Amino acid sequence: MASIELDGPDAPACPLLGLASDPRSHFTYPHPGHRCFAKGRPATTDAERQARYCLSLDFRDCDRYRIWKSGRVRPATQA
Repeated sequence: MASIELDGPDAPACPLLGLASDPRSHFTYPHPGHRCFAKGRPATTDAERQARYCLSLDFRDCDRYRIWKSGRVRPATQA
């Protein structure tokens, strides 16, 4: 019986991508439940943006990420 390797490296993704109910979790594909936490509160992000930026190493080129990284906006802290 063949085995499947499940303990591989995580796919690249923006650290600001998460789910409304769990900001630290996300799917590895575009999903309508994803939220962007760059502005401190969960904001929707469309599937095209997710594929282009959020779920790739190109997240560093995202306008939302760059503004957050500059320190002009801080994500909300969790209780």
